[in-house]
Amino acid sequence: MFIKSSNKLLNFFLFILSSISIIGALSLIPTDFASITKSMFWVLVFLIVLTYSFIKSKSLRKIVLNLRRWIIFISIILTFCWQFILVKTLSGNTWWDTSIVAQAASGQKNWLGMMYFSYYPNTFYLFRFEKFIFEAFNLGNFKELTTVLNNINIIVLDLSFVFLINAVKRIFKKKKVTYLVGFFSWILIVLSPYVVIFYSDTLGFFVSSLILYILSFLFDNRSIIKTYCLYIVLGVLSVIGYFIKPSLVIVYIALTIVGILSIVIKYISVRKNIKFFVAFLLSLGISFSFLQYYQHHNEIYNIDSRMTMPMSHFIVMGMTEKGGYDPQNTKENFDVKDPKKRNQMNIESAAKKLNEMGLTNYLKFLVIKQSNNTSDATFGWRNEAQGVGFLIPFENYHDYFMNKIQKIFTSSESGQNWKGYALLNQLIWVIVLIGLILSLPLKELKVQFFKYTVIGGMIFLLIFEGGRSRYLIQFLPYIFILASLGITNAINVVISKKN
Repeated sequence: MFIKSSNKLLNFFLFILSSISIIGALSLIPTDFASITKSMFWVLVFLIVLTYSFIKSKSLRKIVLNLRRWIIFISIILTFCWQFILVKTLSGNTWWDTSIVAQAASGQKNWLGMMYFSYYPNTFYLFRFEKFIFEAFNLGNFKELTTVLNNINIIVLDLSFVFLINAVKRIFKKKKVTYLVGFFSWILIVLSPYVVIFYSDTLGFFVSSLILYILSFLFDNRSIIKTYCLYIVLGVLSVIGYFIKPSLVIVYIALTIVGILSIVIKYISVRKNIKFFVAFLLSLGISFSFLQYYQHHNEIYNIDSRMTMPMSHFIVMGMTEKGGYDPQNTKENFDVKDPKKRNQMNIESAAKKLNEMGLTNYLKFLVIKQSNNTSDATFGWRNEAQGVGFLIPFENYHDYFMNKIQKIFTSSESGQNWKGYALLNQLIWVIVLIGLILSLPLKELKVQFFKYTVIGGMIFLLIFEGGRSRYLIQFLPYIFILASLGITNAINVVISKKN
């Protein structure tokens, strides 16, 4: 009863949110297709024919299956080459927080100086890590630090991929699901130009993948000592994730809800597992206290909590225009020095906006914002790269190949659609979003955890600052898994009906 009721509630929200996302994603395809290059057009034709042939031809599937190790090996080599080419050609200065943090870590001034970390303390540990890298590698300037960080980002993304694939394999033990998750994450993230943006987005993807990897060992673990260790590591990781990307708390809320459901239906025993929960909570509490203390008593810069942007500020930004960053509200918050008055100002501003919009217009706003939050398969790159582009490479290459890469991803000449490359991503992203709807019939508690996380992440972005799909990157492991489960289930249903 509880399981069915929970799943019905989840399906209600998942259907509505995913449907809006699909419509938004489909609406971008004609624009992408209109500016596609001739070469990319024929590449797409070839891929469509190849996909159709693979689906219809058993012999082709058998050939691919026999050659799968070689295909995987060659794909790995090409992936590394592509990632290093991206780092070489695209590493540069950005117009937003990623460069502000790196500038501070390399001793270069930015428009807010070290006060930036009082306004946005969640970036402090990112800064601390980058400063450590700057000193450990004896780097000389911001450019050298950025290049090293981008190479580290390759490791971060590739390890995320490995953790995610192994987690799916262990949790579900279904090859089709594993292959689909691997394909989606490889195309949409591992090969993405975000490899040259070392920031909390890719780190959030890494933490999410690592969380799932640790959880995968809890499903079939029999060792008490090992279970204690896993819960302790999970507690520490949850705190690290929170300090990197506070919105990752959604994952633990989802785990808590599913945990309570498991207790209610007596799937797990509180008495047998209480010692593990205590270990987790102690680990979480001690880790949080330590990191919080160091943040306010470190040897570099003592954060002034009175300057910290309140949660209400991000809610107000989430209600402004497209629901993204709002420089006017940010300035207003900077100008008010008293934290209580600042918070009150934001609460009044949010109430005023709600009153002016009314219920109907606010719901319309949320529909549009959901589309803005989730429709773009470049995950915000095209939104950021307006005008001359938000990423300015350190080097302007005149070599044809290198210059072409730069123009695709950083020049306004690309039309912000990657000269047709974005179309391929967009088509795959539509399939992923359809997969979310196809997961509606699945009601296992394991699946419900992913539903709670995906829905929670989407609702979080509807309430707080969003406006572009870059903020989805941290939740992509859960989205890919849920979509792959839905697609696999639909395929199995079709096959069973044919038989």
